[in-house]
Amino acid sequence: RERQPLRALSCHGQHGEQTLMRHPRLMFACIALLPVPSAAQQIEGFLDSLSEKLTLTAAGDRLRARLSGTLDIDTHVFDPPAPGLVDADDSPLLQPRLSLFLDAQAGSAIYAFAQVRVDRGFDPADNALRVRLDEYAIRYSPLGDGRLNLQAGQFATLAGQWVHRHLSWQNPLITAPLFYEQRTGLSAYDRYPSVHSLTTQPDGGLPVIWGPAYATGAAVSGRWRTLEWGAEVKNASVSSHPRYWDLDGEGFDTPALTARIAWRPDLRWTLGLSASTGSYLAPPASYDAAPGAHRRSDHSQTVWLADLSYAHRRLQVWAELLHATFDVPYLGTLRTSAYFVEVRYKLTPRLSAAARWNQQFFSELASYNGETVPWGIEQGRLDAAVTWRFSAHLQAQAEVNLYTGPDSRSSPTAALRCTLRF
Repeated sequence: RERQPLRALSCHGQHGEQTLMRHPRLMFACIALLPVPSAAQQIEGFLDSLSEKLTLTAAGDRLRARLSGTLDIDTHVFDPPAPGLVDADDSPLLQPRLSLFLDAQAGSAIYAFAQVRVDRGFDPADNALRVRLDEYAIRYSPLGDGRLNLQAGQFATLAGQWVHRHLSWQNPLITAPLFYEQRTGLSAYDRYPSVHSLTTQPDGGLPVIWGPAYATGAAVSGRWRTLEWGAEVKNASVSSHPRYWDLDGEGFDTPALTARIAWRPDLRWTLGLSASTGSYLAPPASYDAAPGAHRRSDHSQTVWLADLSYAHRRLQVWAELLHATFDVPYLGTLRTSAYFVEVRYKLTPRLSAAARWNQQFFSELASYNGETVPWGIEQGRLDAAVTWRFSAHLQAQAEVNLYTGPDSRSSPTAALRCTLRF
């Protein structure tokens, strides 16, 4: 599956080894999914025929619909507390996920898509399995060639490039970049946080961008020569919790605006610049809003994001540089800057290796004793992963995360993933 949210903007250590050895069953979780050599050819043939059966055409191929999907079995290994957006106390954490994608097209002007997931939560968690509609949208291209697109529904944010490869089959790593999943000390439910709450309670905090940010709204995008552009209005900001992405979770009383422009001088390079603004505060129904309190719009978030990608033969490089501000009544403007550089190299037709260096910094606040402290956890993180693609339908990944910085985790984390695509 190679669809991006908006095609007009697409290019849609030692301790860690010991941790894995303490849980040898994890190393066999992926192996259990692999076909034995004698049955591999039959399974591949079945999946190929299944793909054909899940594709329907009519009206001389002017109407087309295709159902596809992935089955992911993830295992996260960590020493408590859980890292990032992982919501669990015990390790290892098993995270199965079935994702179903529906793509439909009518002629060259109308395209629709939807994504349904069955999992234990949008982010890794130890909850019961449940069904969730994550994406649905319809796109109208009046010129039929991508120069102008109008889209409405619930879909991934325009900001940056990582969202174009966040699905498991395209992602060379298992985890998201640091500022897409590291919690800050800022909560969506605390209207007037104190310095103490910002610096000591990051478990319930917001990341700067919450994963692909599948909020609901409308977008317009297009292409002109080597330039690609897009703008969207949605019901929730890019840092909002997944429970507020659909229309039931949050209305349009405080809409969020996002825009992106990208330059593609040739097929190898893409350079983009994004901007987004909205309220990071949750809807009033989720907390007690006293009369005369500040409005939600007074709790605003502004994000600037520059991105770069390069692809040539076996090498792919991605980088993003972010600067974000949060307006907090009585505390002023909080700032954070972050970046990552990610490289993937295809060693053989089946084996690839990837590495990503992440780092995030926070502005300082004056504490109660007169000292200045950063309002978030400043840290760097090195992510390294290998991917073995057994066939066009099956791959396995292994990843290790190493942390650096004065307030970073003292132990590495690890993850395993097996993906079956049909």
